[in-house]
Parts: sequence; C-alpha cells; structure tokens
Amino acid sequence: MQLILATVTALFGSSALAVPAPQATDRPKSPSETIEISNFSVRQLQNSTITNVNFSFISSEDDKALDCEGINPGFPSTVITCGQSYYRFKLRKGIKTQFALAFFHQLAPGFGFWGYSDIPVSCDDKGSDAESLGASTCTQIDPPTVIIIEVSPPLINF
Repeated sequence: MQLILATVTALFGSSALAVPAPQATDRPKSPSETIEISNFSVRQLQNSTITNVNFSFISSEDDKALDCEGINPGFPSTVITCGQSYYRFKLRKGIKTQFALAFFHQLAPGFGFWGYSDIPVSCDDKGSDAESLGASTCTQIDPPTVIIIEVSPPLINF
C-alpha cells in the first residue's frame, strides 16, 4: 500500500512540476476592451415587434470589423452570438434612448468582459405600403458608439 502511495505521489508530483505556469500572453492585452459600434439599425413593425437588429463593430483587442445580426430577437432580446465569434449582445431599452446594447466578450467558459451603452437612433416614419407592412427602420446617428467592456459582475436580471 505504501509503495502504491509513494508511486502515485511521485508520478503526480513530478507531472505537476513539469506543467509550465500560465504565461502573460495567455491573458487579454488589457483588463478592458473598447468596442466601436457602427451601422446599427433596428426594423420594427407597427405593433412594436422587432424583426431585425444588426450592426458592425471593431474591438480594440482584435482591430477587425465583425458583423452582428439578430432575426426576430424579441425585446428585450435574449443573448445573441455575433456569427461564429465569442462576442455576444442583448438588445435592451435604453436609459436615455430608445435602444441600448449590452455587449459581451467571452474569454473563457463563464468569464469575460461586458459593458452597456445607449445607442442613439433616428427612426423613419412607418410606411403604409404593402412592402413595408407599416414597419419603421431606426438607424444609428453619430456613429460610432463606444462601449468599454471590462470584468465586472453583470447587473441582476440584465
């Protein structure tokens, strides 16, 4: 029994020493990330049902443009993933504007950056022709909208 215990200790003890410590490059470049939202638009029916939300963004972490789209997202929406990325968003009611985005970047399972910002929009008049079905389109004014996302606990029921 002591031989087995000594063997197990020797094996696991030496393997623990052989594993390299995490490197600084494994972490994000910064404890926060700047997200620039542009081309934001929401299509909304006369009954206030949102049929589409889409926008582009550039992250200070990646410095490349990505597109996000939600079809029939609900309002407030559930969490929507931007394409095949680790970026996600929720469409919310704004504090000072009609719409806002909660924006997330998953860095590891159960861990990441998040932030929130109102998105200023201007909505066109609801159309009455058959093609528009009484829908209006709200588009972002004065882009880009900047959202600083960082490690902080999300608000309850957000």
